[in-house]
Amino acid sequence: MAGHGVDAPQPAVSDGGPPAPGSTSVDAPRSASGGAAGSTVSGARRWIGGAGLALGAVLVAVITLTPDPVDSNHRALVRELIAFLHAHGAPPQLGYAALEFTANIVMFVPLGFFAALLLPLGRAWLAALLAVGFSAAVEAVQLLLLPARFATLLDVLANALGAAVGVGVAVLLRVCVAARDKRLLREAHARAGAAPGSPPGAASLTAPSRSR
Repeated sequence: MAGHGVDAPQPAVSDGGPPAPGSTSVDAPRSASGGAAGSTVSGARRWIGGAGLALGAVLVAVITLTPDPVDSNHRALVRELIAFLHAHGAPPQLGYAALEFTANIVMFVPLGFFAALLLPLGRAWLAALLAVGFSAAVEAVQLLLLPARFATLLDVLANALGAAVGVGVAVLLRVCVAARDKRLLREAHARAGAAPGSPPGAASLTAPSRSR
């Protein structure tokens, strides 16, 4: 007479609760690992953004808030550089004022970039406003406390342009990194779902019946 069929324990299907004893869960470890990796990347981005912003702000302060302009002892050298550029095809419009305006743009690119790394992606534009405020404060200090300096709104405009460029680069970089991470995550899920040695229906196999 055939005896009772004894089935092997069925693997538990996760419905959001804790897995049953003896069951295996692939999603939980993967989610925990993904969360840890995301936290590590976010922490590294904030550390880089904070350190870069602090260093950039100190550098700008040294350049703009010393009693004398940084080029006061090097104007002859700057003029020689401009003459060299003109001799090698630079347009005539590239004079001392244009070179100074360009330098003010370049000086604020790192500030916009690193400040945008610290802010949420949707509010990265605030970094440009913060940089404009910083530039306006520098010009106010030059106007009120540094008579050898020349405070102009043109400098604020150039600084704002530089900060906007830095913010744009930071946003583009973060969008590209996020798209890459999503693609890698989809590929990892696809590889996990098509892992070799796991034929369809393998989870529903039962142990053979015992007969007596």
